[in-house]
Amino acid sequence: MPINQASVAKQVSGHGLILPLFKIAICEHSAFEDFVEVLFERSFALEARQRRLREKTLTARRKTCVLFIDGLFQAYSSLAVSDSRNPMLKHIVAMLILTGARKREVLDAKWEDFDTERKSWRIPMSKSGKARRVPLNQGALNILLSLLNTRKSDYVFCNPDTGKPYVSFFHSWDTAREQAGLKDVRVHDLRHSFASLLVNQGRTLYEVQKILGHTQVKTTQRYAHLSHDTLLDATNSVNTALGGMFVPMVSASPTAQVQLAQ
Repeated sequence: MPINQASVAKQVSGHGLILPLFKIAICEHSAFEDFVEVLFERSFALEARQRRLREKTLTARRKTCVLFIDGLFQAYSSLAVSDSRNPMLKHIVAMLILTGARKREVLDAKWEDFDTERKSWRIPMSKSGKARRVPLNQGALNILLSLLNTRKSDYVFCNPDTGKPYVSFFHSWDTAREQAGLKDVRVHDLRHSFASLLVNQGRTLYEVQKILGHTQVKTTQRYAHLSHDTLLDATNSVNTALGGMFVPMVSASPTAQVQLAQ
């Protein structure tokens, strides 16, 4: 794109800058080019800082997602979730944890979407705009079976008073997480935790991608943060399979152990 007053004015107008300021900078062509160069350098630098901040925030959240699960198990077994005033909260939270589905997918789920014989859940309209299938583990199947006896609507996780899907259950969720001391946990963190647990159980990113319904593998790459212990177990499995045949019998001295650790 040619660098001139019109082209820069078009670019800068989208950033909310005041166009009259350009009149000061375009008195001479060289000064104008310098101004443009500084402007774009600062713009790219700001974008890079913002991207690093987002990545840092996501990394911190991913590292704590699995820790959230331990707290959620405690909350689920306490008054915080299992005895919430919202009788459906415990089922909704459990389904989110056990399937990694999105909040709206669970709230809008209908009985006709589930095939318990094939252990499959067909989500008619996902975030990608296409239908997708979610495999149902035994925990998710047990939730469905427990709700089947009290079925009052075509919707599985409906509001008992209306028979319709919840528009939101934030109040009951917010109350439960406050009581459980998990005020920073978002509903969507349950999906992240599900994915993190899959990866740390040795499942492939391809499997995670298919279960979560990601259309692009780069979205799933955010979960490629296996714990060191998981990777260590993986590599030790090779040594176990070989029976230690390539491992020499060595009794290292304390000094050698210290040097090796360094």
